[in-house]
Amino acid sequence: MNEDLLDFIEEQGLDFSLFIDAQGNPISQIREEMKANNKIFAFNSTPCQSNNHTTRSISGHCIECDTARIAFTVRHYNLGIVYIAGSIRGQLIKVGYTNNVENRVKSLNVSNIGGVNDWKIIYHIQVLNAGMIEQQTQSELEPYLTELQYFHNSHLQVSKELFKCSFSKAKNMLIQVVENLEIEIIRSYEDSRNLEEYNFRNLRRLR
Repeated sequence: MNEDLLDFIEEQGLDFSLFIDAQGNPISQIREEMKANNKIFAFNSTPCQSNNHTTRSISGHCIECDTARIAFTVRHYNLGIVYIAGSIRGQLIKVGYTNNVENRVKSLNVSNIGGVNDWKIIYHIQVLNAGMIEQQTQSELEPYLTELQYFHNSHLQVSKELFKCSFSKAKNMLIQVVENLEIEIIRSYEDSRNLEEYNFRNLRRLR
């Protein structure tokens, strides 16, 4: 990977872990390997006809000639952030999916999710198949699900993504789902400040 390509990848806001070295092979020959290893882009593939670029998407398109293919590929393979948020006031944990952590924190609190506005995102990971990981983690935490009514914009809302469990249980479940699906974590973040305050009691819902 030469310096120009490194600059291009950085300019596009991509992570190097999304790339595989094609070693001169066409995408058609390494596509299954890319899928197996959670790679959606390749460098050192066969040159494109227009400019001899060798950087391609998993579908085989040159992403240097047509940068729009980057966003399309990212959306198609659901690259996003799965987060764990906590509310000390409500003794609540939320598992969700977003593309922007800062905006999501603001949205949680402005929307008064669960009737509280002290939400903090205390852990998050960037992964492919983020939506699937979010849904499966929520499914695994279903015994601790709590449905709360709250008002937002003068309308009564019901939240179905909140859990009465500890941060550590939610995190362990999220990591277990990722490992079971053999998905690579691209980036991770944990707010180490006062995490123990978010280890709420694990309260199973009544059937």
